[in-house]
Amino acid sequence: MVWLNSLLLIICTFLLLTLVVGLTSRKATTFRAYAVDTKRLFTVKLLATLLGTSFCGVSLLSPVEVCYSADLPKVVLTFMPSLTLWLTSLMWIRMAPFTQHLSIAGTIGSVYGKYPRIIVALLATCSAISIVKDQINAISTIITICLDAINPTSITVLATLTLIFYATLAGMRSVTNTDVLQCITFVVIIALIAKLMFKKIDKPTLDIVSFLQNQEKFKLSSLFHLDKQPLNLLLYVPFSCFIIADPGNIQRVYMCASPAQVKKVFLYGSLLYLVIMFFVCLIGLFAFAGNPTLSVEKI
Repeated sequence: MVWLNSLLLIICTFLLLTLVVGLTSRKATTFRAYAVDTKRLFTVKLLATLLGTSFCGVSLLSPVEVCYSADLPKVVLTFMPSLTLWLTSLMWIRMAPFTQHLSIAGTIGSVYGKYPRIIVALLATCSAISIVKDQINAISTIITICLDAINPTSITVLATLTLIFYATLAGMRSVTNTDVLQCITFVVIIALIAKLMFKKIDKPTLDIVSFLQNQEKFKLSSLFHLDKQPLNLLLYVPFSCFIIADPGNIQRVYMCASPAQVKKVFLYGSLLYLVIMFFVCLIGLFAFAGNPTLSVEKI
């Protein structure tokens, strides 16, 4: 009970701090400032907001479940989004004429006209709704764990409306500032949870590695079995080229001051994504090493 109260306190503190950071951000006075901020942001800040966007909702919860219950090919796939970030750093360095636009819809419209612009805008909106839905589900899951007596739906709706309020008020500047806060918080918490999980299972590192190596699904040979869908890894490369136009990532491109900064932000982002995802996966692997009989719901 003490642990749940402490967890709830941490969550409430984080949401309150996020609200404060969002509301204290300078209000956007023009649509350009609302959409891309000042385009004079430091590379470190852009990198933090890129990672803060990449790790949200199910992107934090799903890899833990995959590493616990799935086989090695699916575990490897959790690292593949870093490939998308790296390919973005290569491609957008050659697309300087488009970095002055405010959105992917604006870029498409400048090339193909009004109707394709409207279609892309609608698709981008649907994509954003899906991402927000995942974030709401993640919030609801965490609140459900902490609170049994209070309806988690009410708290989830309140938290969601609060986030929408400050995002609407200050635009991209508010979102950027809160993304930086989220990135720092998530990295610290993920590293701490991985460390606590390692201490909790109370086994030497060599014993854990040996245990995992003895599991059929974690053997390197499973990557090359015909019945293990090895083509998934190869097919992700063209798929990565397709999802480079993700509206959230592309918006970070438009926030950069130059194509050179785009290259730095996404190159460093691809490397840090691998590091952060490594610790996320460690949580699932440590959970499996500690108790390999849990159901997915109890992880």
